[in-house]
Amino acid sequence: MIIRLFVAMLFAMTISSYARAAYEPGTMGYLYADCAAALENSKTPKEFLNTYCGGFVEGYGMGVLVSNNLPLGEPNEKDPCYAEKKKEYKRIEARLCKNLPDYRSMETPPGVVFRTVAETVFRWQEQMKTSKNMAVFKKPVEQEINNIITPGKFCDSLAKSYAPQNEPFKINPGLLEANWYAFVKSAPVTLAEKYEECKTDLKKGSFARTHCGAGIEGFLSGLYSTAHLQNRQSGAGGCAKEIDRFYQSLDMPGKMCVNKSTKPEEVGRAFLSRVESMKKQGQSLKISGFGGAGYQSVYFGFMCQR
Repeated sequence: MIIRLFVAMLFAMTISSYARAAYEPGTMGYLYADCAAALENSKTPKEFLNTYCGGFVEGYGMGVLVSNNLPLGEPNEKDPCYAEKKKEYKRIEARLCKNLPDYRSMETPPGVVFRTVAETVFRWQEQMKTSKNMAVFKKPVEQEINNIITPGKFCDSLAKSYAPQNEPFKINPGLLEANWYAFVKSAPVTLAEKYEECKTDLKKGSFARTHCGAGIEGFLSGLYSTAHLQNRQSGAGGCAKEIDRFYQSLDMPGKMCVNKSTKPEEVGRAFLSRVESMKKQGQSLKISGFGGAGYQSVYFGFMCQR
């Protein structure tokens, strides 16, 4: 599961032949175009993560991890609702596309992961072109990006063989050769630095275009990677209420008081409040800030205190 979540985080690192200027920040087209430039021009992991695309990827990876940290366990066979619960547990365990690339070893060279992920997303883009569904690039990223990593038509298509006719991406050799695992583990940015960055970005004219705004957009998008679980028919019989309550407990966005109309600016301001509260309590801000703006404000319930 961890390997697949790591791959899911990298799905945001893709390319598009469309100019970023043609799309609004927060749309699939804007993200794709920015990622194209970031992947080609960034020589190091640090350079990449300092881009809009890098900020989104950082937040998205953390959001996917949080959303998929579900309290699952085999139902008790003596439970009168065992059969109904077993069926739902199997559905929940299959929440990510089973046909995603799966690297068993964390020692897999990042270059291999990058290339496989880019090729997979290129397949998705080709499917959009074939179906003439190009309007998808104008849609909010949190509504569309998870269609690449969750069960559905595209997931089914990944089971079929595929050979791209063209090289669908350009990735800087520096990114392919870098030790990404060590870099991410070292978490070079502190919470204090994230705070100063977001404080500055919130004063800018378009927060959605900033690095902090991208990180928050990414976290919210990743948090919705399990939202499709809620699209179901309520159970029947005496087990219905119990199963409904279980699904309610899995509604991560609902539990954390965010929805698809939540603005990154709202989360940004909540993040500042979160860090200022930590300061008053004497907590260290030298801890890892990886995924911090979205994670610290949303996961710890600060959006519920507004």
